Amino acid sequence: MISLLSRAVIAGSLLLALGVGAAEAPAASSVTPNLVGQMERPLRYRPENGAFVIENGVEFFNRPLYGGNTGFRVDAGDRPEFSLYLPGRGGNLRFGVKAAVGAKWLHTAAAVTARYVPGVMRYSVRDPLLGDGAVLELEVLALNTTEGVVVRAEISGATAPVELIWAYGGANGQRGKRDGDIGTEAVPIGEYFQLNPEQCRGNRFEIGAGEFTLSSKPGHVRGLAWPAATFAVADARQWADLAALSAAVVAGVEPELPVVVGRMALVNASPVYVALQRLADDAKPPGDLDTYAAVTAEQPTAKKAPPPSIPLLPAFVAADLPRVAAGAAAHFESLRGHVTIETPDAFINAAAGALNVAAD
Repeated sequence: MISLLSRAVIAGSLLLALGVGAAEAPAASSVTPNLVGQMERPLRYRPENGAFVIENGVEFFNRPLYGGNTGFRVDAGDRPEFSLYLPGRGGNLRFGVKAAVGAKWLHTAAAVTARYVPGVMRYSVRDPLLGDGAVLELEVLALNTTEGVVVRAEISGATAPVELIWAYGGANGQRGKRDGDIGTEAVPIGEYFQLNPEQCRGNRFEIGAGEFTLSSKPGHVRGLAWPAATFAVADARQWADLAALSAAVVAGVEPELPVVVGRMALVNASPVYVALQRLADDAKPPGDLDTYAAVTAEQPTAKKAPPPSIPLLPAFVAADLPRVAAGAAAHFESLRGHVTIETPDAFINAAAGALNVAAD
């Protein structure tokens, strides 16, 4: 917790940031809520126990997840699809489910509740395909000890067999105008980071027992799952249709535009894990874009600080994934609690944890 004086300083800073001077602070009786019809853009997210929550949101890739202090990030959003940035486009990761009655990508599910708990994305997915009362929970974390992402998935209430399916590919190193900053590209970010099959050209997948390795221009990425999963290479031109993508898997033949498809059974109350880990290679890390260099020109007398970096860890083994996920979750839980704020405004209180993670 922080002192009363510190709270007053933070409150004053917030007022100044909003353009409200101390003498201009509105009286309590004049404050009105931000309701539909009373503001140009109604608030879409609500605070809930320190998280920012939305039901059936429509945005993709607007919620970056950073792990360690490097340029790597995972762009999440209101729907469970993810884009890796190395920097440079590092591929898309998409999840789906298959049952006896059909198959679908999770971002098309009937009901998706997304929770951004600072540093972590959590999704609760409901759909008739899963069965009445069944809920699929996903927890997504960027790794703080190396560069990568781990996803924990768990189903409850399922009364019939359900299979988790995921697909990954499209790492071509594209940087964009401002490394994919929101609002800086020619199209909305939710469109900019969607996978285009042509981005898979030049990708090469090596499939092993319960794992794979992607070799691409921007780097090498290893994928694995726990418990055991199966992997195969499919044609990225079928990316939009889960059933067609699964049918496009051809053993022993690598398509011109490849993506990898993984699958494993889901059992009630038995979590499963999927991870992508960037591996060390001899490639020179990409420098800053000219856009950033132009606004960070150093003074002649300034001492240049070395860029922050963390060494990439050796490849995990599949059995490590529960421990890796738990370690990342504990890291972000500690980080978002470094400074807490207690005010009558749940939005301000929730913002403190997000600021902790952003500052780190």
